[in-house]
Amino acid sequence: MEERVRELEERLATMERRLGWWRGGGLAVLALAVAVGAWSCGQVRRPDIIRAKSFELLDERGDIRGRWVWTAETGASFALYSATEPAIMMHSKTSESGAFISISHPNGDDAVWLGSLSQGNASFSLSNSATNIGLRVDNTSIAEFAMYRDDAELVASVGTGESGTAVDLALKAQGTETRLHSSLKNQAVIFGKDTVGKTLFQLP
Repeated sequence: MEERVRELEERLATMERRLGWWRGGGLAVLALAVAVGAWSCGQVRRPDIIRAKSFELLDERGDIRGRWVWTAETGASFALYSATEPAIMMHSKTSESGAFISISHPNGDDAVWLGSLSQGNASFSLSNSATNIGLRVDNTSIAEFAMYRDDAELVASVGTGESGTAVDLALKAQGTETRLHSSLKNQAVIFGKDTVGKTLFQLP
């Protein structure tokens, strides 16, 4: 009986030693893994340039409130969203024909447009659902300020003639046109025309 007790005590002592070795080995492996992980994190290189086709801003619920994206059709676009639809949309695009920046209404129509064409022309316009006001300057010294209705019908314009040699003021309403024309030779003409271009009056 005493022999069996001693044998059990020896086995228990052996098992305790083995458990101690496993415990010590496990702690060593864990410490090594932590050290390697910390070293690896320190070696990760942060990129100098982040490349992506689009960036999105999300609110606390995960809904999109802003998007910055580039497509071949619209160029670079930035949009801010309300809860259900775009509130502000801004586009910018550069091509062989020129470059422009525009801010659009939620329905996609331009509200503010600023552009420069490769031929040397520049345009600026403000629009709402009923009226378009624009300023245009081209490389032949022609400048024009105009107001249009939503159907692109000219309402009023002020501009210079070819090569900046004259000044024209035009008003249109109900199919008739009244125009003041003044050249650099101190000649001034006021005339009116109907819808088919027939002169109704002229002074002087």
